[in-house]
Amino acid sequence: MQVQLTLRLYEELNDYIPPDKRKVSFAHAVGDGSTIEHVMRTLGVPLDDIELVLVNGESADFSHRLHNGDRVSVYPVFESLDISSRLRLRVRPLRELRFVVAGDLNRLAKTLRMLGFDTLYRSDCTDDELVALSKKERRILLSRDHALAHDSSLTHAYHVRANTPREQLTEILSRFDLLDSLNKRKSRPPDVP
Repeated sequence: MQVQLTLRLYEELNDYIPPDKRKVSFAHAVGDGSTIEHVMRTLGVPLDDIELVLVNGESADFSHRLHNGDRVSVYPVFESLDISSRLRLRVRPLRELRFVVAGDLNRLAKTLRMLGFDTLYRSDCTDDELVALSKKERRILLSRDHALAHDSSLTHAYHVRANTPREQLTEILSRFDLLDSLNKRKSRPPDVP
């Protein structure tokens, strides 16, 4: 017996499916008793790239059995939001924010490092090298250069609009929902050798 689903994949997960099914909801038939894991594997979507699955608006895990008429939404890692309270797939989110910062934001890079965020900065990097680092190491590229931050080959980049280092830090902490993370870092006792 076949089960009819309405399926939608978001952002970079669309790279794994045919062009006519990208960024739209589409009908998908599966065998009775199929799980989310089975559907993702048959579509060729790596489970490690999925952070959140909603079935009819409710968070579900990979073992969830699908029923006729289910609406399934599948999301990749959320860099901009902490979705810990919505997760059913893992104990903690896949979200591990790592930045690569363009040369025009050296003071922001230093501050992010001081606050304990994984931040790569080299003033001698070309734009092409920054793009390559962002893609290879899955780092969010931060730049004040509009064209660089909107490079079509990047999946994780942000155009920093603020002018002063203090405003830039505030913008990044807000945009990537880092205030809770920062507060948790401050409340941890220091490592004692």
